[in-house]
Amino acid sequence: MIVRAGDLVAAPNFAQLLERLGDVDPSRVRLIPQPGMATDEDCAESKDRYGRLCEMVDGTLVEKIIGWAEARLAATLARLIENYLQSHPLGIVLGPDGPVRIASRVIRMPDVSFIPWSRVPPEFDSMPAGPIMEIVPDLAIEVISPSNRPGEMNVKLHEYFKRGVRLVWYLYHEQRLARAFTSPKRGTDVGLDDCLDGRDVLPGFRIKLQDVYDEAFPKRPKKKRGK
Repeated sequence: MIVRAGDLVAAPNFAQLLERLGDVDPSRVRLIPQPGMATDEDCAESKDRYGRLCEMVDGTLVEKIIGWAEARLAATLARLIENYLQSHPLGIVLGPDGPVRIASRVIRMPDVSFIPWSRVPPEFDSMPAGPIMEIVPDLAIEVISPSNRPGEMNVKLHEYFKRGVRLVWYLYHEQRLARAFTSPKRGTDVGLDDCLDGRDVLPGFRIKLQDVYDEAFPKRPKKKRGK
């Protein structure tokens, strides 16, 4: 589904802007470009222009912060899904630096997102070109960083499902657990002995959370004797 949503209403002051963003750390909100005035190009080129990946919410750039451990988990999940897609060619996977349009002036960068061919208009034989993915994902995965506040993740969750995302996984690295959402109000806890389940988005894809961690953070190989 290609998004053609209307603009959000601009916040009248900085306090209300922070509230609308989900009480994000003010240090993550960029004041240049001025909040409400950022463009698609500002967002897509944020790494080069400002030295930080930034999402865009109603024309406001918000820095995306992710540590190495969170990045490692995201990379591992992306690889596991990519392996699945080799025998189930249902779509493509994007990583955390892949901007995805959620609404006309809302661009998010899920840590992992799955874009299905079923959402691509039939007249296209490939994914649409351009720096921003214009197709809403079926699956969005967020690996929660210490800088992510609950309000921010709640805002994202509602955005995702409002615009057609079908499945959302939140991974809480420090707590070693995940939560799988099929709607903003319907989430299931996933412990280390439980499985992340692709449901009807990735049929047959199931992996124990503990196995994800084992692959993401392997132990140092033991040296062979005599070496």
